[in-house]
Formats: sequence, C-alpha cells, structure tokens
Amino acid sequence: MKVIYINSFYYLFDFHNSEGLYVKISRFFLYSIVLVFNTFFSKGAMANIPVDANHFIFVVDASTVEATAAGSYQLPSNSTNYQLYWEEVGNEISNNSAGQVHVTAANQIINFGTPGVYRIGIDPVNVPSGANNFSSFNVDTSGDKGKLLNVTQWGTAVWTKLNFYGAENFTGFTSTDTPDLSSVQYLTRMFRDTPALVDVDGIGLWDLSAVISLNEMFYASPLVNPDTSGWDISSVTNLSYMFGLTVTATPDTSNWDTSSVTNMRGVFSGAIAANPDTSGWDTSSVNDMLNL
Repeated sequence: MKVIYINSFYYLFDFHNSEGLYVKISRFFLYSIVLVFNTFFSKGAMANIPVDANHFIFVVDASTVEATAAGSYQLPSNSTNYQLYWEEVGNEISNNSAGQVHVTAANQIINFGTPGVYRIGIDPVNVPSGANNFSSFNVDTSGDKGKLLNVTQWGTAVWTKLNFYGAENFTGFTSTDTPDLSSVQYLTRMFRDTPALVDVDGIGLWDLSAVISLNEMFYASPLVNPDTSGWDISSVTNLSYMFGLTVTATPDTSNWDTSSVTNMRGVFSGAIAANPDTSGWDTSSVNDMLNL
C-alpha cells in the first residue's frame, strides 16, 4: 500500500498525463483512503485501542461461561482507578468500547455485549480523574481464569502483582517489550498449572533483581521451556519446585548467583528433560536441598 500511495502522489504531479487535475485529485484521495483503511482498520488490527507503548494489552475468550457469563470478563486486578479500551478481534470497527472505559472498582466486570474473542488495552498512565493506580494482574484470584488467552504487550505499568496461576488456556506472551518488575518481590506460582503455556518471548531479558521468591514459578506447566540463562537472581531466597513437573524444560542455570538462596527443595523435581549445570552454584546459605 505504501507503493500505491507513493505512485499516486507522483501521479498527481505528473503533468505529462492527459487526465484533468480534478480526476487526478480524486484518484489521489481514493488511494489515500484505501491506505489508511488497510493500515489501521484491517481485520485483526487494533482500531479502537490507541497505539501506545504504555498500554498493557491482552486477549480473552468471552464466548464461554465461567465466573461471568459469555460476553463478559472479570478483570483480575485489585487496582481501582485506571482506564481501558476493548475491541472484538476480527470485528474491531463495529464492536468496541467506543473510547476509554473508566475502571473504578477492584475486579470490575467488562460487559462486551456479545460472546467472542476480545482484545483489551489497559492504560496505566492516563485516567479521567485522580491518580492512575493500575499495578496488579492476579489471575490466581480470578474466577475467569480460563478466558485469558495471551498477552501481546506488557506496557509500562510498574507491577506490584503479576500472576497467571491456573490460566488453563493461556498460551503465553508474544510481546517485544518486558514487564517492569522493579516493585515485585514474589513471582511465586506465577505460571503454575498453565498447561497451554508455550510462548515466553523475551523472558530471558526480564529484570528479576528485586525478586526474592521464584517458588513453583513454572510448576506443572509441561510445555514451557523458558530462557532463564541471563537472569539476575542474586536476591532470591526461595527456588523450591521452580521447574517441578515442567517435563520439557531444559533451563540453563549455569550463570545463576544463588548466594542468597536458602530453599532449593525440588527445584527440578519431575523436570525429566532438564540437565542443569549447577557446578558453579553457591549453596552456602541453603538449608533445604531435598529432591533438588
């Protein structure tokens, strides 16, 4: 479409062409309209959700009944003052929130109107009134765990709680950015019991320097194989069952600083594909290594 636009611009000022200026201008604007439509409003593209690197964007399947009815989704967040946008995937133009929705209650329910798959973009910066306090997404406490499908952008929210425990249809994240975990101490059971979890793009770039617990982080998530080779876990004290029952995980933990770890119980228990190099680990603070 960019080629068409450039060609139409050239065509407008091509004085060797015999068509009149009115016809040329009409064609030029027609091409421009087509370009804008295909760029911003084509099927699958975001139409109602602003293109904004600050937004936390994820997709849910609201065609099923869980804690909420089909056509609805309960936000797994105790934050009480922020705004969001939503749109139906594949039907972005005709079925959307028509602008921002002001969220003023914890675990607020979004009513989409009709069952379907929906994209939700949460703005952690702007809000109609007061101070935006969006900082949590805790699927562990949600009744709509099965409706969450994936995350496509982490945005700039400074997380205090981020958890996907028990999201049985959650396939992971395909974002090019990383979550801000500078205020997170516990990633306990973050991805526990997520049997569909496969996509963990960019997880090797996560900054875990503030985290003190990775207890059961990937426990019983059989398909996941995260790159954790570059993680800074120098503040972590609890690694128990971190990769327990992951089955396919082959984590590279050879460069980990484990000097603060006190609990290594069952770190790789049931992780039958794992063959970790732990020869360089500092275990001087460890008091439990049962079934490591």
